[in-house]
Order: sequence, then structure tokens, then C-alpha cells
Amino acid sequence: MPESLFLINPHSAKVREKGFEKLAAEIYAIYRAGGATVEVRKIDFSLLASWIENAHYQGIKNIFAVGGDGTANAVGSLMVGKKHLRLGIIPLGSGNGLARNVGFSTYFSLAVKQSLSTQYIEIDAGKFGEHIFLNAAGLGLDADVVTRYQHSKTRGMSAYAIEIAKSVFSYPAQQYTVKIDGKPETLSSIWVLSVMNGTQWGYDAVSSPDSLITDGYFELITLRKSFILVVLFDFFLLFIRKVHLSPRVKTIRCQKIHISQVAESPAHVDGEHISVGKEIEAVILPKALCLLLPKTLTKEKIASI
Repeated sequence: MPESLFLINPHSAKVREKGFEKLAAEIYAIYRAGGATVEVRKIDFSLLASWIENAHYQGIKNIFAVGGDGTANAVGSLMVGKKHLRLGIIPLGSGNGLARNVGFSTYFSLAVKQSLSTQYIEIDAGKFGEHIFLNAAGLGLDADVVTRYQHSKTRGMSAYAIEIAKSVFSYPAQQYTVKIDGKPETLSSIWVLSVMNGTQWGYDAVSSPDSLITDGYFELITLRKSFILVVLFDFFLLFIRKVHLSPRVKTIRCQKIHISQVAESPAHVDGEHISVGKEIEAVILPKALCLLLPKTLTKEKIASI
């Protein structure tokens, strides 16, 4: 009986491009060559909760989500609190924010080979309103980009860049009243309000370089609106891990945030659009999930995740 189960999201653009059958055949071939057994399923989201609930009784210990950050969220959120199961992420999405942070290759065959020999750590998750997130959640311009991207007919970094440009030129600054670990504060002229458990949004756009998914905290990241040339400089800083040094960016380490909106903003969890009300609470869920990592990672790398 296989201990590992691969769940492939058939709606992922790269899965549609490569084909489920081809990906499944490659996984089976790699595991046979490695002397291991495995099961591969095409995700049926109506059955996903029952699959995960019953996995332990079928001898399954490791569940690999194959897709993007949304797929990792769909699978991982159902595994929160189930320490007998371990989540692995095989990145086959667009940004792959969490997967890039935890060491699995963005090359499919190599990531599957890495899955043959793994270790696991206990990581934090977060709750944003009624929604679980593993990597990032937020309001504002980044959520507006997510919404636009989900309605776009194209995928990839160039498509993201186009939607970012549209949002930058059209999205208005917002005002929020927040309580950060019980301390009230008013945030004015805010473009981005992001709650980061991981370090990046995806594509190595590192918005919170000091975040750790194992420390029992998340980081509240806010970006104030400014002139277009200044904004372009801030986006450049994202890709050299220095955006936290911008005078327009504020970072606050915390465990609980209550957010009051004047008007409802676009919202997302792990790169998927969600609907929220004017009052949202974000809380950290410490050590909520067992996450698989390649055994080739050094102790230093693991400590930085």
C-alpha cells in the first residue's frame, strides 16, 4: 500500500498544457525507478475533503499537492491540525510562492525525484476571516492583481506584469483601522495590506524577507501609495529582497490583527480571490501543519524557512 499520494489539480494551466496522464505516468515511472510505490489522483474538489479525511486509514502519510499556491491551499487547509499527515508541494502553478520558499524544484521531474526522500517540519498557518492561508493573505492592490489575473486568458510572469500595471494606474489608496495584537492604529493612503506567513508572493517577489513559517508569528506588510516612478523602484526592491527598506513600506510582526475597512477591498488568500466583509480578523495558527521538505536541504536553509 503506497504511503504517498499525489493530488494533481486538473484546472492548473500547466497541468492542462502537459496533460494529466503524462504527468501521472512520469510520477509512476520515477517512483518505480526509486523502488517506491505511489498513488496519483486527479483532484475532484467535491471529494477532496473526504479523501484527506480517509487518507490515514488507507496507509497514506504523505500528500503532495501538484499545482500552484491555490492548489497547495486547497489541500493544505484541509490538513491543518492533522499531524498524522504531511503536506508536500510540487510546484506547477504560476507564482509558486510557498514552494519556492521551501525547497522543492520548479522543474517537475526534479521535484518528483526530491519527493522520494523527504523530511518534515511543523509550520504555522493563518486564518484570514473564515479562510485558511499557508503563505499570504491580504487586501488592496495585490488582491486586485489576483482578481484581474484570474480573469485573464493568459498565464505567466508577463500576464502578471500586465495586470500589475493596470492595477497601479487604476487602484485607489484605502484607509484601514486596525488592531494589531490589541493595539489600535489607523493606516492611511494604503495600497497594499498583506499578512505574510511566508516570505514572498511568488516569482521570487520577496515582500517579507524576515518571515519564518515556524516562529508562531506573521508579518503585517503595508505599502503606501506614491508616484509611479517611486512605485516602480519599490517593485524593483521586491526582487532583490530589499522592499522592507523602502520608506513607504511598514512591517509589523504580530499574531492577531483586526481590520476595519471603510469600503470593501479586493481580498485574497494564497493567490486566490475571496470575498470578505468590512471587518476581518487574521490570526496565526502555530505549528498547525506538517510540511515535507527535500532531505537535501541544509540545516541553515531549514532554519531560514
